[in-house]
Amino acid sequence: VWESSLVRIPRQYLSERTWRIFLSDLLADKADPLSGQRSDAASFFRQGPLGELLRVPVSYLLKLGLSEALLGAPASVRGPGERWLGNFLNDNTSPETVTFELLAPSRANGLGRVVAGEKGMRLLLTRLIARYANRRFRLHENGQRVDVYLAPTPPVRQRRLAGLIPPALYRELFVNPCLAGWDEGEKKRDYMHLCHKVLLQSRSLAASALRRQLEGDFTRLVDDDLPDLSLANNGIHISIGSRALTAAREAGVVSPGEEKQVGDLTSKFFEHFLPLFTGLLSASPYRFERRDLQSGQALGFLPHQLDREHLGVLWDEWQGATACSFDGATSRGGGGVAADAAGIGVTDLRLLDFPVAPLSFDQAPSLDGTPGNDDRLKAELEKRGIFDRRMPLYSLYRLREYQRIGYSGFEARYYSLFEGLERDLAPAVDLQILITALATQLQLTGELSHADIPDTRRVESERRKLLFSAAIGLPVVLIEEKTPNRVLRSILRHCQSARPSRLHPGYTEVRRPDFQLALLAFLRRKGAPLIEMFGLEAMLGDLKQRIEDPGNHSVEGRLVRAILDRSGGYASAALDADSFNLGAERYYRDDLSRHHLTEAFDLLLTELGGWQKGGAQFIDHELFQSILPGAVDARAWLTARRDDLLADRLGEDDLRRLIHLTVLVIDVGARGLPGDFKPAEKALHAF
Repeated sequence: VWESSLVRIPRQYLSERTWRIFLSDLLADKADPLSGQRSDAASFFRQGPLGELLRVPVSYLLKLGLSEALLGAPASVRGPGERWLGNFLNDNTSPETVTFELLAPSRANGLGRVVAGEKGMRLLLTRLIARYANRRFRLHENGQRVDVYLAPTPPVRQRRLAGLIPPALYRELFVNPCLAGWDEGEKKRDYMHLCHKVLLQSRSLAASALRRQLEGDFTRLVDDDLPDLSLANNGIHISIGSRALTAAREAGVVSPGEEKQVGDLTSKFFEHFLPLFTGLLSASPYRFERRDLQSGQALGFLPHQLDREHLGVLWDEWQGATACSFDGATSRGGGGVAADAAGIGVTDLRLLDFPVAPLSFDQAPSLDGTPGNDDRLKAELEKRGIFDRRMPLYSLYRLREYQRIGYSGFEARYYSLFEGLERDLAPAVDLQILITALATQLQLTGELSHADIPDTRRVESERRKLLFSAAIGLPVVLIEEKTPNRVLRSILRHCQSARPSRLHPGYTEVRRPDFQLALLAFLRRKGAPLIEMFGLEAMLGDLKQRIEDPGNHSVEGRLVRAILDRSGGYASAALDADSFNLGAERYYRDDLSRHHLTEAFDLLLTELGGWQKGGAQFIDHELFQSILPGAVDARAWLTARRDDLLADRLGEDDLRRLIHLTVLVIDVGARGLPGDFKPAEKALHAF
């Protein structure tokens, strides 16, 4: 197994059409046919026993595979399929796809299940294309077999390799050359190299800051020259848009400044509720060796994301939690950090191993509602070597501005891995919408203003610490007794276990589950009309169950249990950190991958069943016959091939037909069936 690898494709197996697409993608500027080839074009060719080989990343293999699969497809399949070729992007390290069509809520399912369904179908299509490419391009003849699956963090061996080779060689091996998705792919590739260089320097500066601040606490000082794999962390970004706000911006009723005011305050408000997502609905469990914590390496970019005092408090909490549970058995499931002789477990490594939200400075707040504030913060961060102004400012809940994007809305960037699409992704989207709508409503009624969440470095650090405490899995939350954050004080009123901290004078201590229940109570009290309007009572009930019984119902609890079971049992003391993390990789690649594929396949069957119930007007018999010659019933044809699909035994012809059927189902689903809300024409109104 070689993760994030480059693939060698014999040129002779490409059709002329796909070959022309490849040559077009080698242009320096795809918008200009006369621009000539990229300067690195020769690097994508090799010579082998079978003649000329194309050497491309897996992410680009997906585009070539889809192109081949569309040959001879009926127009109803070829049209959307060719349109979606550009949705298979080359970015960072791993394959990236974006939603094929804009999504609208269904009366029956709201938006959460619609998004989960689209994600499942897109994942199914991606997996089918990878398997089809294996056969179509005869990859086995070169000792290759490609698969694509969901995993939140880079593999253990990639981490080890990054510590053994120069950063420039790491970039050559793992940073994507960006052949697809960008007109000027070489510039995008150079930009990704810039990102890696900047984040490498930023991590080194974070290590230096830790040495200065916490040197006395470390038994082994951190090394300034640390490898950085943060760009290889894989998350899911979910953007939602407001029809009303977008229409108001189009009409000039709302100005860019007013949009910024509302957007920044919504982002600040939203950040308080991130502990309801991390661990409960999304997770990336990982186990550190004790020396990683003792050296401070586990703190990653946190020195750039928390102020000095909050970082020190977090460090004390982490040390105390692991020391208290150092008993040779896992403490996970009771709301504490999993720690034993073998290592220290965290809830979401991805959020600790990536600069998800660089901390503002008092002279350059990033969410105070003033236009250009993110650029001012980037300039300050650049002065300190932490960031580069050419990069977008990383944030947890980012405003999508109408004048830049084409719609007004928000992008969530804190999701890691979902164990189930319908079980976890769907409620996460519904919760995201509820909190966003509540923030907007409170602003419209005058109950929420920027003064309620002051734009100071300390207040920002305090609310971000809520997220990082959850990502670590700390059993308690510490909040300043005299915090000027009125939203946080209002949430604390619902905390039954709140009491003054004995170890940290001036702080209030709350058990993490109680804080999560307090967030839930706040939503119920302030957002009752929205909950009723969106029909989200069941979702909130499920969320409460995840809080009260995380071992059985939270995403983290289910993932950890499955990883331990697959690695030889639930007794975590038997697994060292390497064994746990390697076991997690095997689980993601095998068991969870099969689970996601099964869920997506069942969704395809359900969609086809809905067509049949909808009446003959949704089933063009001639079209189905062109895709599945001789088949009487599409669902029966699929069901007969289920086991072969899950075992990766389907042949090239069956895979091509299944790709055509999946494309057709996705396209018709995006256009909507009777009873669904239709997307607002083709405008960028995300819902």
